Amino acid sequence: MAAGPDNGMKRLHDEHAARLTAAGNGVLAQDYGDVAAEVAAMTDAAGIFDLSACGIVLVRGPEAAALLGGITTNDVVKLTTGRLQPNLLCATKGRILHSVLVLRTKPEEFLVISEPGDGDGVATHIDGYHVREEAQ
Repeated sequence: MAAGPDNGMKRLHDEHAARLTAAGNGVLAQDYGDVAAEVAAMTDAAGIFDLSACGIVLVRGPEAAALLGGITTNDVVKLTTGRLQPNLLCATKGRILHSVLVLRTKPEEFLVISEPGDGDGVATHIDGYHVREEAQ
C-alpha cells in the first residue's frame, strides 16, 4: 500500500519500509518490521507518532477548559500546558461515542485528537455542546 499524499511522513515511511494500513482518510504505519525494537526505542529513547490520519480539533478561548471539562470523562480543567490526557466523549446516557486525546497547548487552548476517521464526528459532538461558552 502506498503512503498516499505526502503528509510530511511519506519519506520516513518509505525509507524505513513501513507496513501501512488504511485509516480514516489516510494511512498509518503499522510497524517497520521489528515491533519489539520499536517499543524499546519509544520506551528508552524517543520516537515520532504520525497523526496525519487522525482528526484534530482546536478548541480555544477563556472557557475552552470548562467546555471540554463538561463533555469529557477526565478532568481537563486540571490539565497543565504541554500535557496530554486520554478522554472519552459520551452520549447523554453514558454510551461511549469517541475516544480522544486532549492536549493543552496554551492556558486557553486545547487540541482534541480523534481516532482515524472520527474527526468530523468529534467536531460535531463538541460543537453540539458549545452554546454559551466563550470558546471557538
